Amino acid sequence: MLAAAAGDVAGGNSAVGYSAITQQATVVAYHILRNDGVDRVLLGEEWKELGADAENPSVYRTPSDSFLAWLDAISRGEGAATVEPSAEPASRVYPVGVWFRRDPGRLVTAAISVARVTHIDAATVVGAAAVAGAVAASSFAQVGRDLLQGSAEL
Repeated sequence: MLAAAAGDVAGGNSAVGYSAITQQATVVAYHILRNDGVDRVLLGEEWKELGADAENPSVYRTPSDSFLAWLDAISRGEGAATVEPSAEPASRVYPVGVWFRRDPGRLVTAAISVARVTHIDAATVVGAAAVAGAVAASSFAQVGRDLLQGSAEL
């Protein structure tokens, strides 16, 4: 998670590098660290805060059209979760897998909550939970230092 945040700060505006997805995942990580869980409304507000408003431009790098539509709708106070399938929620739930790696029930609940902020398509939500589970499995019994050391070796 620290690597994602550092890469986001150092990275350029690239859809294949550190992009809006990485920024959203970094917000998820910070949200979970602060709340020990996922509050969908609060997480949505935190994502919205990085978007454009009357005074500030958006800080998101190459956000998808669907995420921009979600930001626009949420800014107007509308319910904005889409029924369209997407891989985006799966791309931003890896912090859920790391944080809840020893608590499968909370992992699934948190992954579903993160996905449902922007998407309500069943396959999209299940895909996000599966990715969070895979991340948990890959980091099971490790501590943060192990993950950072592994990143340093790459």
